[in-house]
Amino acid sequence: MSGLLVGAMMLLAGLAYGLRDWRHLQIAGSAPVFIFFFYIWVLPESARWLVMKGKIEEAKKVLQKAAAVNKQTIPPRLLEELKPEQTSNSSMVLDLVRNSQLAKVTLVISLIWFVNSLAYYGLSLNVGSFGLDIYLTQVIFGAVEIPARILSVFLMQRLGRKKCQSICLLLGGTFSLLIIAVPKDLPVVITMLAVLGKFTMAGSFSTSYVYSAELFPTIIRYQERMS
Repeated sequence: MSGLLVGAMMLLAGLAYGLRDWRHLQIAGSAPVFIFFFYIWVLPESARWLVMKGKIEEAKKVLQKAAAVNKQTIPPRLLEELKPEQTSNSSMVLDLVRNSQLAKVTLVISLIWFVNSLAYYGLSLNVGSFGLDIYLTQVIFGAVEIPARILSVFLMQRLGRKKCQSICLLLGGTFSLLIIAVPKDLPVVITMLAVLGKFTMAGSFSTSYVYSAELFPTIIRYQERMS
């Protein structure tokens, strides 16, 4: 998914260079998305979601089809054990605030995601304000995510999630604030700081996905994603 995002950001620069009218650019960039509507008939529904909704027979068919694709068989007795789950989605949401530890985790993670999004998209949407060629800067902004995503994986393994997240946020915020102090007649310096900020915030984003998934209990994480 990250590879597709990086490729799309770099491709956007080429599209924008060839299609100078923003309306044509919007159409060219949005039209391919309609292809994904065909996934409705191709992509099977989640078996877990079907069980949660009480659609046991449909869930069995999905599991049997998945087993057939992998050239495996599911014992009938296992399929018979599928039963609707008696779980309230509202209670799952309340658990995020009723439990003091979960409430603290939810607050901190929410702030991290807010800061991530603010810095990441703030830099991305101001790509034309740094003083250099907007198309070249957009390509660089897309390309810099490749090493950022890869490096974040190694840092998470080496330093742990918390340290990796903290370092990326600290550096990303520092680079972003330094842009304010640089005179506008130094576009190369501004762009370099912006690229470094984008680099670190991309790494922070990658860490956030992993860190958030690991901090919340599995049942709450799954219920909130599937509801």
